[in-house]
Amino acid sequence: CVGVPVMLAGQSWGELWATRGPGEAPFDERDVKFLQTVGRQVAAAAGRSELYARMAELAFQDPLTGVANRRALD
Repeated sequence: CVGVPVMLAGQSWGELWATRGPGEAPFDERDVKFLQTVGRQVAAAAGRSELYARMAELAFQDPLTGVANRRALD
């Protein structure tokens, strides 16, 4: 069993865990590097998702007042 942190904007966003079945070879350094790469990809996708959600919020409300704008009414 091995766990690698998933970092997003310098903060821990979660962990990615992987296990092997009984009797299988333990994870080696190459496996850990692969899991770290997958973790970085997950963090990048989560970051983009949060960014797009924030952009959608800004597109439909006035940034000063927070009230819905004309685009939201249409």
